[in-house]
Amino acid sequence: MPTKDKYFEEYSALATLPLRDVVVYPHMVLPLFVGRPKSIAALETAMANDDPVFLLAQLDPNTEDPKAEDLHQTGTVAQVLQVLKLPDGTVKVLVEGIRRARALTVDETGGLFLSHVEAIDENSDKDNPEIEALRRTLLTQFEQYAKLNKKIPCRSHQYHQQH
Repeated sequence: MPTKDKYFEEYSALATLPLRDVVVYPHMVLPLFVGRPKSIAALETAMANDDPVFLLAQLDPNTEDPKAEDLHQTGTVAQVLQVLKLPDGTVKVLVEGIRRARALTVDETGGLFLSHVEAIDENSDKDNPEIEALRRTLLTQFEQYAKLNKKIPCRSHQYHQQH
């Protein structure tokens, strides 16, 4: 599905959904259950304009009515693939992460959150030795965990070969 790169040429406002207990990453397809009025309004606004949504995790998942300061600043721009309204008033939405972005501002306007976003350059950390060391450490530790947990297929050697 083509994405709208215009959102990253300049700062722009995207309807924003606060997420309680999940983080959506680029290229990840995930169903979300949306029930809060602000989140439903954000979804409806995005769909009416054929825009992606901006997904931000809450700092505290127990916060019922989050404010802008209750949200992380880094999130994922996501395309809405499918929407299903359920009888109990909640909405099941299937989203696909497009790319990471940073909220420059998050405003509560008209009963929903709008974020002015800036794309995060995925290659900016490529030559950073500290980030590379963290990546290798993480991969090594996950490899050890995967060997101990038989439910996780250990394919990290494929990742090492690619990177």
